[in-house]
Amino acid sequence: MPNGAEPGSLIADTEDVYRAILSPDWWPDGMVRPSSAAFDEAVFSVDVKSRTTPQATAARFRNVTRIAEFNCGQAKGIGFETRDELDPNQPDNLAHAHVYFLGYDTFSRNERKKKARKLAELCVEVAVPAPGSVVVFVERPTSIPSSQVPQGMEPTLGLPREIPVASDGSGGHDAAGFIKSHRAWLLVVLALFVLALLWVLSR
Repeated sequence: MPNGAEPGSLIADTEDVYRAILSPDWWPDGMVRPSSAAFDEAVFSVDVKSRTTPQATAARFRNVTRIAEFNCGQAKGIGFETRDELDPNQPDNLAHAHVYFLGYDTFSRNERKKKARKLAELCVEVAVPAPGSVVVFVERPTSIPSSQVPQGMEPTLGLPREIPVASDGSGGHDAAGFIKSHRAWLLVVLALFVLALLWVLSR
């Protein structure tokens, strides 16, 4: 435990937490989720979602590039425990918690990276709206049970639970922010459209 303190109580499995992404290497451009580097630590800090806001979490740091969100119960299922523990450097942050990478010191570097990648695959990006606006979450389809997926076609990423979209508070979504965060998918669709067009012209 940090500084030899007594371990805090486990955060409920139903809770979600925010992980501030502090380095571009933790979420490279074009990726729809953070990299394993964001979680490849024996202990790392998060904020409990029900006790804070994306703006408050981002405001605690000078160099936040993005915010990732994941569920504590799902994380515990792959070996990451989230405990209710204050940050001695920011004691006023009552949302703070520590995530413990169980068995970190017993794994090889490659094993740690694989487990950290599993946690990264559970994450969704949280939109941090401008001051005075709110975050609107859009329902997303649930993932297909693995037993119903044909062999050899198992997805590498679970379908996220909800899509965060920034809103100006008047009901209109921030389309520019949405498109920017999904530009990789737009490029893929555009490439497919160009290939289809070239095929039609070549006939």
